Amino acid sequence: MDSTRQKKFSALVRREISDLIRKEVEPIVGGMITVNHVTTTADLQIIRVYVTALPETLTKRALTFLNDESKQIRYQLGKRLKDSVRAIPELEFYEDDTLKTALHLDELFNQIRENEARLNAQRETQAE
Repeated sequence: MDSTRQKKFSALVRREISDLIRKEVEPIVGGMITVNHVTTTADLQIIRVYVTALPETLTKRALTFLNDESKQIRYQLGKRLKDSVRAIPELEFYEDDTLKTALHLDELFNQIRENEARLNAQRETQAE
């Protein structure tokens, strides 16, 4: 469970990294990158940034670029947060697959509904 300090720090980092990515990274990568979620370790030494890229085919390229340039992004983040934070943690970028998981679950629920409707229709025809 994240402490209040971790939550506040994550929110601050999320805002700043989102802005940095929008201004600096998106023009280079050539697509839209959204920062969905940011977590920090308990000791505030590592920041894990979960992103989504559009179009979806851009995701691997964007993640590779972000991880390769994490030191530069960290440096820029440090310049922005120099009055708020003593040390800037290491950055790690990951794909946020929440949307994919939600779509997959939605598909499964639709299949269940279709199967139930088909079974109910079969039961009704058998009862007649």
